[in-house]
Amino acid sequence: MVRFSTIFIHAALAALVALACPADAAALKVEEQLQLLQTKVNQLEAQVQQHEMLAEKFARLERVLEEMQNERKTSSSWASVSPVHAAIPRTCREAQSSDPTLSSGMYWIDPDGQGIGDSPIYVYCDMTKGVITDKSILPITRLNFGRTQLDTSSGVHTLGRFECTGQVAVNGMPTSCEDLWRIGHTMSGLYSVMGAEMVESVYCDFNKLPSDPGFETWIGFADVKSAPAYFYAQRNSSFNQTNLPIPFDIAVVNIGDAMDLQTGKFTAPRSGTYFFSLSGLANIPASSSAMAFWIGLYLNNNRIGLGYSVEISTASQLKPYSLQSTLNLEAGDQVWVQIYKLGDPKGVSLFDDINHYTHFNGWLLQENISNSLNAMQTIRHDLF
Repeated sequence: MVRFSTIFIHAALAALVALACPADAAALKVEEQLQLLQTKVNQLEAQVQQHEMLAEKFARLERVLEEMQNERKTSSSWASVSPVHAAIPRTCREAQSSDPTLSSGMYWIDPDGQGIGDSPIYVYCDMTKGVITDKSILPITRLNFGRTQLDTSSGVHTLGRFECTGQVAVNGMPTSCEDLWRIGHTMSGLYSVMGAEMVESVYCDFNKLPSDPGFETWIGFADVKSAPAYFYAQRNSSFNQTNLPIPFDIAVVNIGDAMDLQTGKFTAPRSGTYFFSLSGLANIPASSSAMAFWIGLYLNNNRIGLGYSVEISTASQLKPYSLQSTLNLEAGDQVWVQIYKLGDPKGVSLFDDINHYTHFNGWLLQENISNSLNAMQTIRHDLF
């Protein structure tokens, strides 16, 4: 419009020049008028361009205002549904947990918390399958980009994640940061997960995706025991019977009641690694020949190792013995100590009295927690 007006003005001025008096004064006057008109045309073009920019900004502000009003209306309608929904949930899973009767559809969620960070977003929540399968209803409503500095500059934006969950099924205990992420954990930090045999400690960085480096950092094993088991048993008298589990008289400690004093047998309550220690005195009478004492550690009737004392002396002697072992046991395995052989059944014996020289210790070092949990789940399944 402005361009056509300029052409028309130029043509009119040309006609005036052609009809005007060739006098210098008249020519000068026409030239001044032409310059004045050109200046006004330039000003008019600038004003029109400015009006167009203002109109575009006004239209953009109207759209933003309309979106904000829609968000307020939706937030108000959500809060007015019931007291349970007074707060906008962080995830689809929270919405479903608060009201299991909700059907799949569009819902408002606020992943970073209500009143914190960005505004709530309007997403489709699949309350049955737990994942979105229809790409036409992906939870994307708006993308905002800032202006680049130069006309030749560019940027790359990776869009994700395209997954809003209702109730994601993770069978059994979480075994990784990804399992924790899928069931709704969003706060980065240290977590305990189920390893192959033991509970493991990991650091989960939920600011990253599971496929990103550094999403999960393994810290180490967590010392978790489903039941403690340790004992310290003593005798208060001598003993000389062979091939028979040695009974004990006193339990200084017997946490878990796995040690049976009367039978002398320890029954492993959980699968795992155990440590056992035995020490004491063997009574070896005077003899001109070697007199020996053998005592063994047994696992389910299998001899694991022997302790040994021997002496040749014209006087009776008390000789020390000791035996240690670390064993991998299954729940229900039994461990005990017994005299394997005596050099002279009439004189050699395990010596003890009220001062308690015999010391039998054992404790659970490390439990195979996965086996214990599987066993408990099997029992629970059989009961119910």
